[in-house]
Amino acid sequence: MKKSCLLLLTLINCSVLSAQKAFIGGGNSSFIPVANYQDFAFSHKFFGGHSGKVTYAVNSSNGSFVYFDTYDVFTGNRKIHKIDAASETYVANMPFHRYINDLEISDDDAFLFFHSSNAIYKVSTSTMQLVDSMMLGYNCGAIEVYDNNTVFFNGLYYTCKVDFNTHNVVDSVANTISNTDMVFNADKSKIYGTHDISNSLICLSVNPLSVDTTFDMSGLTGKASDVFFQDSTTTLYVYGNGINGSDGMVRAINPNNYSTIADISLPAVTGTGKFARSPDNKLWVPGAIGSSIAAIDLNQNTLDTVFSTIGFSNFYGPYTVAFSPQLLGIGVPEYETNLCKVYPNPSAGLLTISAERNVSQVVVYTITGQEVFRKSTNNRTETIHLEQVSGTYILSLEFEDGQHYRQIIQVQ
Repeated sequence: MKKSCLLLLTLINCSVLSAQKAFIGGGNSSFIPVANYQDFAFSHKFFGGHSGKVTYAVNSSNGSFVYFDTYDVFTGNRKIHKIDAASETYVANMPFHRYINDLEISDDDAFLFFHSSNAIYKVSTSTMQLVDSMMLGYNCGAIEVYDNNTVFFNGLYYTCKVDFNTHNVVDSVANTISNTDMVFNADKSKIYGTHDISNSLICLSVNPLSVDTTFDMSGLTGKASDVFFQDSTTTLYVYGNGINGSDGMVRAINPNNYSTIADISLPAVTGTGKFARSPDNKLWVPGAIGSSIAAIDLNQNTLDTVFSTIGFSNFYGPYTVAFSPQLLGIGVPEYETNLCKVYPNPSAGLLTISAERNVSQVVVYTITGQEVFRKSTNNRTETIHLEQVSGTYILSLEFEDGQHYRQIIQVQ
């Protein structure tokens, strides 16, 4: 981190140093409830003028952006939206003509993937344009992104691997993971999921696709559904959705021998939702039927809290959660100084940006998130003139490959 950045951080009022946001998708309304992921207190409902109910919400790896889908039941219109998480301002959206299911983001944040029954679609996060699609010949239940050109999907009786380079299903295995979410282990040599009818956990070897282990999940309340892999502790988590009047449960498992580490009961959390890990290492478990969310401490494998979403989420929800661990209006908490240089800083308002690759957007915000300058470009070097009053601002750069850089600047 640059010394000037450290100095400027000490000058900012502490009230702007806490915007640990959780954007909660799911329900039958067009707003998104926003909570503080550290104290679980709801602060407001985000509504940026979009229409239609929100189901899926995902965040970029550094939390700078949140992506979500909408479906307008009155017009039939469907869209995927991109917002700046710190300022909660719209960046772009992409209309789509079919159902949007299981919205996922690639590891490098370059692409979004989703499916619509018998096809998988690929969207550029930088342009928010559809760049590729692939018809499957199968009905798709859930997808998991391996890399920018490889996606795994499952259906009722099979798990398959598709290659967007060749537009082919290149591998498959039958009678395995069934219409439920999947997760890779740390090195992506194995993929885990559940079979909701047999209530079993299934581990598949990835190359080639084959069944490694099938493990009975007896004692898990409800049906085994979502799975999550904690890389740092090599622990696998399986969610029992607690339907038929029982509370939900999460089972922590050692994937080396499939022994149970802990069974964690989730009072009042029922119904299927998608696991999401918060930046402070809590596993959030949305209960779509129970209108509540459980947070599990992944360091202790214990229940931290259960909180209700009634009044903020609708009668069906929550379902997904996206996180933004950002300083208010600042973006990512780290400064990736290898990406570019911004000088002079402080300045009289005339700034030069020198980057290692082409910059596509230059945006400047106040520390409260108000946009005061925006410029589209396609250069490695750019000069901007800020006609603003003296103060502290946030410079946000978007590169042509979809990566981002944030830096605090000061105008004197």
